[in-house]
Amino acid sequence: MIYLRSISFKQEQDERNYFPFTVPAINAMETIKFKSAVTLFVGKNGSGKSTLLEAIAAGFGSISIGSFDIENDPSMAVARTLGEQLKFVENRHPKRGFFLRAEDFFGFTKRIEVSRQELEKLEQEYAKNLSGHGRQLAMG
Repeated sequence: MIYLRSISFKQEQDERNYFPFTVPAINAMETIKFKSAVTLFVGKNGSGKSTLLEAIAAGFGSISIGSFDIENDPSMAVARTLGEQLKFVENRHPKRGFFLRAEDFFGFTKRIEVSRQELEKLEQEYAKNLSGHGRQLAMG
């Protein structure tokens, strides 16, 4: 199923002479049409592939798996700026799915570890206030 049919800018971008609009691939972008379920962006380092993908995720309202949600992630500020300027034509919005960058994976594992430590501390505090049998039940 192809969810996203195309992306383009909402309006002319002549007055945008700052990053990320100065990235050549983004500056030259008119309309990108998606004609298959899988799309590959190929190009040299710094050509705008990741910037565009992050902007699509931000503008399309994707769920982010990482240290922060897309709306609160400081590293996604540029992506949000660009994503706000994109027009999305979709067949239908996906009910499942997420956006994950390599650097987000480390943030996600860090978030899981912090949650595990908080739960462990809570479990110890809770079990401390229980009698012998209650403690055994709480600790599993």
